[in-house]
Amino acid sequence: MESKSTISPILFYSAIDIESIEGLMRNLKEYQDKSACNPTKIKIYMSTPGGDISLSEAVADYINNIFAEGMNIEIVCVGQISSAGLVMLLELDCPVRLLSPSFAIFHLATRDLDYRDQLSLFSSTNYKKDMLEYYNNKMLNKLKDLGVNKDRLERVERGEDILFNIEELKQLLKNKGEK
Repeated sequence: MESKSTISPILFYSAIDIESIEGLMRNLKEYQDKSACNPTKIKIYMSTPGGDISLSEAVADYINNIFAEGMNIEIVCVGQISSAGLVMLLELDCPVRLLSPSFAIFHLATRDLDYRDQLSLFSSTNYKKDMLEYYNNKMLNKLKDLGVNKDRLERVERGEDILFNIEELKQLLKNKGEK
């Protein structure tokens, strides 16, 4: 007799920092271990004001790896997905669903990379500046590739925040899926 797949929710309503990401990855690892005996669909309910961009990319890589290994994962956005949260969302390969009233705010990364400061010997100002420039250029290029118009990209480059409503987020995700 086949075992039925169970749905396991994970709530991620937090800023992206070392503690919240460790907790998320620990929960994912537990479900991954349990899934060998009982197939599990993981739904990550997410709302975040953003946080550490390098951590957002690290968790996206982790989720993408276990998704590629066959883990059934879906991200369900409920509310604000901003800054590094949008970076993470746009890096994910697994399905993403947006619940109303989901929205995102994006701006360039402008502060020190906290996680790298804690763990790296490369804490010089030049290293931090280079990493911020790298992440900012990467995201601007990604947003351009996903169809964000020139006016909005220029606003971001001037240091302004830009808002994506739920329909615009859906379009970004649709464009991402077509790439």
